Amino acid sequence: PDAQFSQMQFTSPPGSTVSLLDSRTQAVYRFVPRTLELQDQLRSIPGEDNPLPPGQPATAMAMSQNRTLFLFVNGMVYYADNVP
Repeated sequence: PDAQFSQMQFTSPPGSTVSLLDSRTQAVYRFVPRTLELQDQLRSIPGEDNPLPPGQPATAMAMSQNRTLFLFVNGMVYYADNVP
């Protein structure tokens, strides 16, 4: 209920999703396009190995055709490969 969605992206078949960026938590929520059922939530794992700066909002996201997620946070681009 506290999510603040700032961007939306639709990925085409196969594996169509509607992705919404919650900039405050640096999380991406993915929904099934037809029913808008929550499919999953993508976010970094907290801890020392987390490269994302804490407390900084994610200002943009993009998902490539080869399933790479890009996040723009505090002037830097971060990515995750092979997003399911």
